[in-house]
Amino acid sequence: MSKENPEILLQAVVTLIVAVFLIGFILLVVRLIQRGKRLQEEEIKRFKVIHEKKLLETQIETQEEILKNVSMEIHDNVSQILLLANVNLSLFQFAETPEQSFSLIAESKRLISSAMEDLSELSRNIHSDRISEIGIDEAIRNELDWLSKKGAIKTIFFDDTNGKTITLPNETQLVLFRMHQEAIKNILKHAEAKTVSYLFESVPGGITLTIEDDGKGFEPETVKNGIGLRSLHSRAELIKGSIQIKSSVAEGTHICIFIPFAE
Repeated sequence: MSKENPEILLQAVVTLIVAVFLIGFILLVVRLIQRGKRLQEEEIKRFKVIHEKKLLETQIETQEEILKNVSMEIHDNVSQILLLANVNLSLFQFAETPEQSFSLIAESKRLISSAMEDLSELSRNIHSDRISEIGIDEAIRNELDWLSKKGAIKTIFFDDTNGKTITLPNETQLVLFRMHQEAIKNILKHAEAKTVSYLFESVPGGITLTIEDDGKGFEPETVKNGIGLRSLHSRAELIKGSIQIKSSVAEGTHICIFIPFAE
């Protein structure tokens, strides 16, 4: 027995050491898992903050562009209508017959009514929240109609989604509208196009928005690092979409944006 005691004692010590080592190893693994989970949560929060920041920046930029368009419309259209109404009213005191007076009053009323309708329409479209209220397709259609009425460019609009655009999240619709603003701004500024066409179309897993113009085009390789193109690509990534831009000199430009449905 005396000989067995040291062996038993040794086995007990070895077992204790192994147990302590295993417990320490398990605790270390648990701590590493907890740390990894915490770092993952922090990374998710960081990406969420970045994502929300980009969405906020997009909302601000969209609102600024809308307000700029509203300001231009008030200056170019509404103010001119009110100026004509004011001229008519100024001429009222020089009317020589009752018929002339009634004619000036009637024309002034018509002009003021027209200005009020324009202001009412502008007030409805002044907020970026309006995009999600009426839907991205209707919001883009309204802006294209406005551009056509101003004579800025001939526009063509097709919607082949059977209303599926309204299922897109509000943030996605806002970003997509901002991409439209940037695209049409570039077309008006650089393309020298006479016509631009928009097509919303249903595809497996989402929808596509195709924008084509008949302008002078460009060589993509020469401007691939341009701010406008980089911005379009980054916004497409923001909504987990993709974008293809094809163009060549004298052949116009073709932009196709894919927007996946929310999972």
